[in-house]
Amino acid sequence: MSELWKTHDPLGEALHALHMSQSSFYLTEFTAPWGLAMPAGCTNLYLVLEGQLELTVDVPEKILLSAGDLALVLHGHPYRLASEVLAPDKSPDQLATECLSPRLRLMRQGGGGDLTRFFCGALRFDSPLAYELIRHLPKGLVVRAGDADTQAHLLALIQLIEAEASAMRPGWETVCTRLADILIIQALRGWLADQPETGWLGALRDPRLSRAIVAMHREPARPWSLADLAREAVMSRSAFAERFRSQLGEAPMQYLTRARMLQALARLRDSDAGISELAADAGYRSEAAFHRAFRRFTGLTPGAARRVRPVTE
Repeated sequence: MSELWKTHDPLGEALHALHMSQSSFYLTEFTAPWGLAMPAGCTNLYLVLEGQLELTVDVPEKILLSAGDLALVLHGHPYRLASEVLAPDKSPDQLATECLSPRLRLMRQGGGGDLTRFFCGALRFDSPLAYELIRHLPKGLVVRAGDADTQAHLLALIQLIEAEASAMRPGWETVCTRLADILIIQALRGWLADQPETGWLGALRDPRLSRAIVAMHREPARPWSLADLAREAVMSRSAFAERFRSQLGEAPMQYLTRARMLQALARLRDSDAGISELAADAGYRSEAAFHRAFRRFTGLTPGAARRVRPVTE
């Protein structure tokens, strides 16, 4: 087999697992003053089509977004979108909503002032590796249409999505989904390129450590030992353990437990899987052992975590 097809790209695998969900899109027609309070668990892409808005993901810091700007809100914490003029917040389910197509809703609110229109799409994470990547990303990642360093291909993608979302020609949802997936990857690649070769992101660039990290996330149920992980990295146990701890600040088996718990958190949020199934998929032979590990990691029981829909932190 050609070496081309053996390329090891763990960051690419993590990016591939973070993409747009085609289940729901929204267009807005908001007139100032307006405010929208987004609850925990909403991980979305926002593209401003017209006007301006303020995004607040870290109180009191506000990010001003203008037409052509893109924002990725990834961490699942509550956040706020609003006009620059203060207004009482509403939740999404309090807004007037019109169904434009099976996948598209138009949302309206406001006081009759300046118009803001934006396109919103839900983001989906298909593997625990994507959740681990998100832990290292900013809560609100913004791509500015007017920045001198915004690359031409990003601007072209933003303009294509804007055109498709505005014209709504047949098949526009599929086109927007595909374009948005590429846009997300390009935006994250640009951010990753500026990050130091340290910590988890640095470990994914390490040809040896990354093999063990990806293996843990791909097969969390496997009864991994330190020796198994060292073999994945093609290193001795002592050299692997030392290099792993030096790069990531924790032992390989500690990381494995966290990878398993992140998977369990994701499954609790996105599925109705039973506790016994979650325990087996996380590599635990008994529900009791899984309960203990889960509670140590999250401070909650699996049942309580499912009720509160925890986010990855």
